[in-house]
Amino acid sequence: MFQQNNPLVLWLWRTFTASSVATACCFTVQGQCKTDQTNINDSVTVAWTDKLIDALGEDNACQVQRADDDQDRFTANTPCNIFAGRVMERMYAIKDFYVSPPQENKPYYLASEIGTLLQTGVWDGWTDLGTADSQDVLNSAKTAADAGKAVIAVWVNPDANSPGHVAVIGPGPLMHSATWNEDTPPAASLSLGNVGSGFLGKPLSCAFSSKKAPDVHIWTH
Repeated sequence: MFQQNNPLVLWLWRTFTASSVATACCFTVQGQCKTDQTNINDSVTVAWTDKLIDALGEDNACQVQRADDDQDRFTANTPCNIFAGRVMERMYAIKDFYVSPPQENKPYYLASEIGTLLQTGVWDGWTDLGTADSQDVLNSAKTAADAGKAVIAVWVNPDANSPGHVAVIGPGPLMHSATWNEDTPPAASLSLGNVGSGFLGKPLSCAFSSKKAPDVHIWTH
């Protein structure tokens, strides 16, 4: 386990080709987490983020810089759908997000595609807990994550030509979000090319703006 208060740069996964990156980007609103950016230093959450790094550490395309207790920053060369897809496979043995049949330069479905396919019920074992604007749903997400289940939050962009976003929810305490006015669980999120928006072990509210919360569906497996 590494210490969050020591400067440390860890390489997570290898660089993808320009074409694969271009076809698999995700969207995150900058500045949405200014008041909710505190790292969750609970031992359970820290252990989960360490497992994320262990699972992805064999690849190296994304730098995780932990400069101090208050800020984790990613140099995000990897989109959220690939991050979520690899976490699901390597930590939870779930391979649903692979594109089938395989497509060149597109290993995983895009975030909006993941959200749409989940709604169709094409993949067994997933349960829609509801939307992120409900405290009961957020409580259920925490309970599922604490039990070791895979939990994700997905926003489908209503503009079919623009990217959505998917984040992974982890175990640990709920943290009050001033922007959402709710208590939100720990999460991990990446966004292509947005250095300041990537994080491990911060509140879920850091991954989506409060305006999107009513349209962010939380799924568990």
